[in-house]
Amino acid sequence: VPPQGVLLWGPPGCSKTLLVKAIAGECRLNFFSVKGPELISKYVGESEKTLANLFEKARKASPTILFFDEIDGLVGARSTGGGGGVDVGERVLSQMLQEMDGINGKDSQIVIIGATNRMDKLDKALLRPGRFDSVLEVSLPSEADRREILRIHMCRVPVDSSVDVEDLVVRTKGFSGAELAGAVQQAAMHALCDNAPAVRHSDFLGVLT
Repeated sequence: VPPQGVLLWGPPGCSKTLLVKAIAGECRLNFFSVKGPELISKYVGESEKTLANLFEKARKASPTILFFDEIDGLVGARSTGGGGGVDVGERVLSQMLQEMDGINGKDSQIVIIGATNRMDKLDKALLRPGRFDSVLEVSLPSEADRREILRIHMCRVPVDSSVDVEDLVVRTKGFSGAELAGAVQQAAMHALCDNAPAVRHSDFLGVLT
C-alpha cells in the first residue's frame, strides 16, 4: 500500500520543492501547491475554511498531489502551556488532521506531500501512521551531485578555460543546490562587471536569462 502522506525534510535550498514538481510531472498527476504560511489568516475560522476548500478541490481533481511547502509555518507543534483558549495554529492543525484522516483509505487518490526545514516544529500527531507515513531526508548535495549541479548551471554562462570545476566541487562542500546556483550567477555578474566595456548588450541579456 503506498503511503498516504510523504514528508520531505532537510536544509533550505536542497530542491525539496523542485523534487515534488518533478514527481508530479513524471506521474502526470494534478498538482496543488501552497506555502503553509499563505493559508494563515488573522480572521477567526478563515484559515480552517481555506484549508478545507483546498482539500475539497484536491478531491474533485483527483488523482492529485497536494503539496504543502514550509508546512511547519502552517501546522506547528501544539502549545504545552497553560494559557486559555486555542490559537489559530492549533485550530489549523486540528483541521489538517481531520482532512488527512478523511482521505485515508485504499481508494484514496490523493497523495499529500509536505516539506520542512524544521522537523522539530511539527506536531507529533502529523507523523502518526495514516498521515505522513513516510519521512524522507533530503540532504545536502554529495560531491557527485555538486559536480552535476555546477555543470548544469555553468552551461548557461560563458566559462573561461582556466576554471577548474573539480576544484570548485571540493571547495563547495556543504553548499546547497540553491547556493551553488547562486555562486555561479554571482561569478557571472562579477565577470560582466570586470569586463563591462567589452561585453555587448546582447551578451548581458543572454547571461541574465
